[in-house]
Amino acid sequence: GKPCSIIGVLPAGFRGMSGTADLLISFMSQDPQQLSEAWSHSYDLVARLKPGVTPDHAKAVVRQLGGIVADAYPNPEIKTLRWGAVARELDGTRVDPIVRRSLLVLLGAVGLVLLIACANVANLFLVRAAGRRREIAVRLAVGAGRRRLVRQLLTESVVLSLLGGVASLAVAWWGVKLLAALDPSTSLRVQRLGGIGAVSFTSIRLDPAAFAFAAALTIVTGLVFGLVPALQATHPSLTGDLKNDNERARLGAVRGLTSRNLLAVIEIALAVVLLAGSGLMIRSLGKLLGVNPGFDPDRVLTMRFTVNAVGRDSLPALYDQIVERLAAIPSVTNVGLTDCSPLSGGCNGTVLLRRDLPAPARGTEPSVGVHWVTPDWFAAMRIPLRRGRWFTMSDRLGTQKVVLVNETAAKRYWPGEDPVGRPVSVGQ
Repeated sequence: GKPCSIIGVLPAGFRGMSGTADLLISFMSQDPQQLSEAWSHSYDLVARLKPGVTPDHAKAVVRQLGGIVADAYPNPEIKTLRWGAVARELDGTRVDPIVRRSLLVLLGAVGLVLLIACANVANLFLVRAAGRRREIAVRLAVGAGRRRLVRQLLTESVVLSLLGGVASLAVAWWGVKLLAALDPSTSLRVQRLGGIGAVSFTSIRLDPAAFAFAAALTIVTGLVFGLVPALQATHPSLTGDLKNDNERARLGAVRGLTSRNLLAVIEIALAVVLLAGSGLMIRSLGKLLGVNPGFDPDRVLTMRFTVNAVGRDSLPALYDQIVERLAAIPSVTNVGLTDCSPLSGGCNGTVLLRRDLPAPARGTEPSVGVHWVTPDWFAAMRIPLRRGRWFTMSDRLGTQKVVLVNETAAKRYWPGEDPVGRPVSVGQ
């Protein structure tokens, strides 16, 4: 509702700390009351360390500052609850841990495929070396050095590996272009992840570091998996190979099967591990897709909006008006408001205290996730009620505060008890 002027353009790959920002607005243009509230703990601070300052020192200073703020602004409702502050390296928090683990699993799978391919190529080199035994024997007989022959065979192996590396870079370049054309929020149905932000697909690129890594990997694999065939090929039986003795050639081939069998066993073992892991991942994905989330997502639409031009005292009436006007649409059956869409991640979290039990030691309070919802939200999501009652329109500010808990929380924090009617406090 306020006119703005564009004052600059940032790089295309930069999407803010969240990975989804298209516009960046001056922090100080917000409502002064919002910035001066002692309980506005919803901001992330970013600092670049001076030369010589270690991350551990910065973390210790931030913890100390958090204690100072907690002493200056103690919790007015829960005296045992004490806020604090922590610092983390940006590179360690900008990617959600679940995404990081998934990428590491994917990297392991790619590594297994690479080892299988290398074992296969090494086996082909052994077969090729068996057919060149007479040629190698002639070269050794006329004075060629074994080291020189090994270098020649390794050169052939590295050249073949480099050709494969060039082909892989071409495939990688095409794959990066394909990823950049995808929108994770729609193709992966990801709205928000847990870290500070997710790496956008558009930021994935082939840079000099990627080329250097690919070059080093191709050279190393060419040398390592070409070494065994090269060493075996340069240990021929000169007399038998020069005479082309069939019996010696047969025995030599049988002896040569030792290395080839070993590589074949390694290749099959890696393939079995890879197939077993892939099968388990597919089975896990099937089970995840079959998990009952506790609500019915069929024919449910979500809409996100932010209100900036309305005073805080006017928000309840505005929310009521939004719900009433949406519910009046003939094709809509139920409308509910919430601060966090289901399964979107990164929602509110706080501590839960049972008021009928002694307060736990500081730092050991159980943590729970919290959603703020309107009464009809449960009907819109078709969430069943096991016992107790739903929220009503009379559950408002100034009345007795009430909460609903899910069955998991009920079993965890009230084992063998009925939680309905029990007094609790939440740290919000």
